[in-house]
Amino acid sequence: MDRRQFIQSTVAAGVITAAAPAFAAPAPRKRPNVLYVFDDEHRFQSLPGEKFSTAVVAPNLEAFRKSGFEMSTCISNYPLCSPHRGMFITGLWPYENGITRNWIELGTTFETLGHVFDKAGYRTSYVGKWHLSGPGHDRAFIPDGGHRQGFQDWHVWGAVDRHMSYSFTYEPDTGIKVQPQGYQTTLMTDQAVKIIHEQKASDKPWMMIVSWHPPHFPVDDAPAEDETFFAGKPVELRPNVVVGQSQRGHVRSKQALEEFHQGYYAHIRAVDREFGRLLKALDETGQAEDTIVIFSSDHGEMAGSHGRMYKQVPFEESIRVPFFVRYPGVTPQSKSSDVLFSSIDIYPTVCGLAGLPVPAHARGRDFSPIMKGHTGPDPDVVFLMNGDHVVARPAPGEQGEGEASAEANGGGHRPSMFRGLRTKTHTYAVAHDGRWILFDNRKDPYQLHNLIGDPAQKPLIAHFDTLLAEWLKQASDPFDLVAALAQRSPEPA
Repeated sequence: MDRRQFIQSTVAAGVITAAAPAFAAPAPRKRPNVLYVFDDEHRFQSLPGEKFSTAVVAPNLEAFRKSGFEMSTCISNYPLCSPHRGMFITGLWPYENGITRNWIELGTTFETLGHVFDKAGYRTSYVGKWHLSGPGHDRAFIPDGGHRQGFQDWHVWGAVDRHMSYSFTYEPDTGIKVQPQGYQTTLMTDQAVKIIHEQKASDKPWMMIVSWHPPHFPVDDAPAEDETFFAGKPVELRPNVVVGQSQRGHVRSKQALEEFHQGYYAHIRAVDREFGRLLKALDETGQAEDTIVIFSSDHGEMAGSHGRMYKQVPFEESIRVPFFVRYPGVTPQSKSSDVLFSSIDIYPTVCGLAGLPVPAHARGRDFSPIMKGHTGPDPDVVFLMNGDHVVARPAPGEQGEGEASAEANGGGHRPSMFRGLRTKTHTYAVAHDGRWILFDNRKDPYQLHNLIGDPAQKPLIAHFDTLLAEWLKQASDPFDLVAALAQRSPEPA
């Protein structure tokens, strides 16, 4: 296989079809509902059962993971809120859909996931954090029309950067602002549960996306019962945690980092409880057997690893996220796949799981055959990126309390603009100022040994450079790889 064939096999969209059976097929089952739930900044490494996460308590997620199907190597291509959401909603790369950082409004010319299911006769609903609406960042009412992106039920919340009695939403028909008191995730779940119950007597299938903000920082405002549960509880820090100054970020102190983890875990426990409420609503209304349920997150959180907080870097804690799916009678129980799967693939895969044709524009691939227990895509590489030299911050007077509190919650960093890739064995990234990192993830799972300056790695690095150049072209990405490679490589991270 030449390089062009290789890159096409790993990037281009694909649809797998099965031969028609030679026998009479059974009566088709009801078209499935789809419940896609994702929280924010929930890294794979902080799931129950993972190493150094023994303090995490999330029984609903743990049971769902164990009984459903897991894509255990799910990668966030651009580990930042809005760019991930743009890929998920449109099926296009960031420089194709325009969502190249936070605080950008999604245009109305795309065939979004909401449009696909709306046209297929589904009731479409969106509940929670939107983060695709420009500089005001969901502080303004979005009226019925193109900017709702094909979603009929519109329950988007603003000011999600604080989690307790702070966020607000709007009456979807009148635009009247509503600011109920309580934990943001619980209030969002109340709306989602109501929609599930409304659909009990309907023959029309439904697709609902539920987007929660926690465990995204700030982490000091979880429900009291969860904060009390973790207060003072010992936490294990990963072997790559660095406390003190570094070239690319800092973590103030071990105590601050332990307190961050306690708050982070408190929000995970609270989110888990709300996820259990959604599953219970499906059971109570008799819809569980006909509903595809997916749980994931948009990106991870460094939480002190490599001396960093936040995300927007190519390290595992930033890019690797959970992805669990359950479709009773279709997805195998208690199974998993470690094939590389990423943000760009979610759009076509959700379509495939529901049995809908994958729109031709989708850049990712349909992994639903794998989730249904069959063979499917098995790419050798997924691509990574970050668009801005510094953390994107809103203008004065706009939303930003959560962003500005990154440092107050234990540290901050100035992430490099970079492009990179994650293979089955390695992570490689080129920053704007030169080659940055190369890790052998199998030999070095905590990414402690940067091989970027190892002469023995030059052939592999040259191969990765070629793959990056081809991907940048196909994704309409303006990153100047030639100029970056001409710079002196930065010191090891």
